[in-house]
Amino acid sequence: MKIKNILLSSLVFNNFLVMLNKVFLRFFDTKSSLTKEDLVVWLKKNENTITNFCSTLDNNLWIETKQEIEKILQISKENLKNIPYDLGGAAAIDLIYFLTRYSNPKTVVETGVGAGFSSFSILQALKVNNVGKLYSSDFPYFRLPNPTRYVGAAVPNELKHQWKLYLDGDKINLNKISDSIRTIDLFHYDSDKSYNGRKLVLELITPKIHKDSWLIMDDIGDNSFFYDFVYSNNFNNRYKIFKIKNKWVGLIHPKLGKNI
Repeated sequence: MKIKNILLSSLVFNNFLVMLNKVFLRFFDTKSSLTKEDLVVWLKKNENTITNFCSTLDNNLWIETKQEIEKILQISKENLKNIPYDLGGAAAIDLIYFLTRYSNPKTVVETGVGAGFSSFSILQALKVNNVGKLYSSDFPYFRLPNPTRYVGAAVPNELKHQWKLYLDGDKINLNKISDSIRTIDLFHYDSDKSYNGRKLVLELITPKIHKDSWLIMDDIGDNSFFYDFVYSNNFNNRYKIFKIKNKWVGLIHPKLGKNI
């Protein structure tokens, strides 16, 4: 059934092109500048905890975050309970909620939606802030029947007025999003985990990034892209690494106090 669904979806020309591009990016992927072992050493050497980082920035907001995340997970569970497919997990939604509240962004962009845990967290934080809009890029799981109906299924309808969702793959989506916005205040990357996929997206969004932007990237242990990005852009004193279970999340932040 998975193969049948993929083949049916590929009959749509744009879907076929996006699928082909994904295969190309992975098949001809850029080789990491570090071995897997050296990358893990660097990640472990620099890793912090989300709790330590967020509570140091604003402990009261961190307390709020933990309370809100519990509610978000409960509502998401209810919204997803009748879907018989694995749409992905919740990742670092506590960090995402906290930073959305803390930075008070007008424009948030994310790549990779899946079930919509991160989207829900951002949208809830924007609601509390009473300002801001979320632009999300995704490409549905075409191994599933009628896949577009599952994208962001965890997100409550009452939050969707703050949300623009694009479903044609990052390259097309981000060009459309870039035409609609002036700058990106907060960016969350959780789509194609290949080196080339990350590189493509960062090249597309860089013109919209400013000195006070926050960038979150999931699964940075998959390859050396985040490491290379940090040092090629001289972000040596502007990055954090957080371990979540057996994976790492990277953060590029504006200049903060020396004790953060």
